[in-house]
Amino acid sequence: MNNQWNVTFQFISKASPQEMLEILETFFTASIPPSAQMLMQIVGKVNEVLMSENEKIRPSDKNGNPGGLVDLSDKRYVIILPDLHARRDFLYSVLMWKPFDERNVLELMDNENFVLLCLGDGVHSEVSTVDRWRKAEEEYFGRYKKHEAIDEEIADSFHLMLAVMLLKIRYPSKFHFLKGNHENILNEFGNGNYPFAKYANEGAMIYEYFLNNYGKKVLEKYAAFEKLLPIFAIGKNFIASHSEPASRYTKEEIINYHEDGMLIDAFTWTENFKADEGTAEWFLNEFLGRKSAGDYYFGGHRPIRGLYNRINDDRYVQIHNPLMRIAFFEDAESHPEIVLDESVCEVPLFFEETSPDSTLCIDN
Repeated sequence: MNNQWNVTFQFISKASPQEMLEILETFFTASIPPSAQMLMQIVGKVNEVLMSENEKIRPSDKNGNPGGLVDLSDKRYVIILPDLHARRDFLYSVLMWKPFDERNVLELMDNENFVLLCLGDGVHSEVSTVDRWRKAEEEYFGRYKKHEAIDEEIADSFHLMLAVMLLKIRYPSKFHFLKGNHENILNEFGNGNYPFAKYANEGAMIYEYFLNNYGKKVLEKYAAFEKLLPIFAIGKNFIASHSEPASRYTKEEIINYHEDGMLIDAFTWTENFKADEGTAEWFLNEFLGRKSAGDYYFGGHRPIRGLYNRINDDRYVQIHNPLMRIAFFEDAESHPEIVLDESVCEVPLFFEETSPDSTLCIDN
């Protein structure tokens, strides 16, 4: 049975938590890839939202474009998520989670003092889908005459990203998604990006699929979305980026990140123990304006075991475990200093039976 809704962006911009849940469930459960029309519409709208960010939260660069930094230091309730990597169940569970009181995260989105921050890498599933990637690579070499495996990957990765975009459209000041190294739909080499291949030839495979099935216009619009994403966040007692920065950068340099490929590389690709010594400590002191053992620099990027891992004099905290649904959550007013063992946890899995064949029509 198909459930078809006609939804306008005007409606989404004012939707209640329950209405947003009903809309998002379609993307969390869809079993086939999104249509070209849906991608074009939603990506186009989120690009408009990103181009008109609140200047107090995201200062513009010297050319008037949204800068690389988001300032979340006025938010009391904070949740940080590491790499999502096509894990729709992870984001869905987070939205239904009740970490602070009787309200779930979608309901908390109505609170001006709340923010949900994602550290990038929304696409390219990991670990549990190695066999699917290998089958998809065979399809790729066969010019996608068969495409069952790659269709499944596209459904997981890009329905997740459409859900991310709708959250940004509905809650522009309370939901932020940073650029990771996997945000490179063009699989380009340059401007801080590098072609990606891990289990198969993921970057080239997704690029080819988009070009063949969605066309150049959708591909370019999606690439524009990725290039509009910020790369660095400041909170009351934390700072964050996708990876540990390789070296020191000023606030002005981060804001004007668009023209600095080395800087983008530094915040999205840095390997463990490759950052300059003392970099995390310097960033904490520079951007939080104090020296406190209860302040931390959070990142994802490199897989870990357990709930968190600390490197760079224990000031940089990694929270990406692809086998767990890890989140950092903090009431910064009640706990001005972070206690990692109390603030980093695994989000309970939430699952509710819904129709996997639901479809959604969105009008401008």
